[in-house]
Amino acid sequence: MSKIDFLDRFLNYIKDNNGYSITKDEIKGFNKEEKDLMAPAIKKFVDDGYVYSVQSSSPSLKSYKISFEGIIEIDSAPKFIFKRKPYKYKEFLKKL
Repeated sequence: MSKIDFLDRFLNYIKDNNGYSITKDEIKGFNKEEKDLMAPAIKKFVDDGYVYSVQSSSPSLKSYKISFEGIIEIDSAPKFIFKRKPYKYKEFLKKL
């Protein structure tokens, strides 16, 4: 599976599960390689305005929720958010 498909699935995961917390637990539907890409993907989502960080009771546990902008992106292109933006995707890959 391509990294672009991963980005789309991960953003949909955040929406469907009412957020994402960075933990070492396994997340169903994602393999180890994809789990390793989640931290840079979250940074990209925050930079693009698709997710925002949420203050939690534990400073070491970071949580993220989907933003209104992220919901609009998903609704306008349910499974192919980053496929519609090849330039942004290429820039993201350069940063990895």
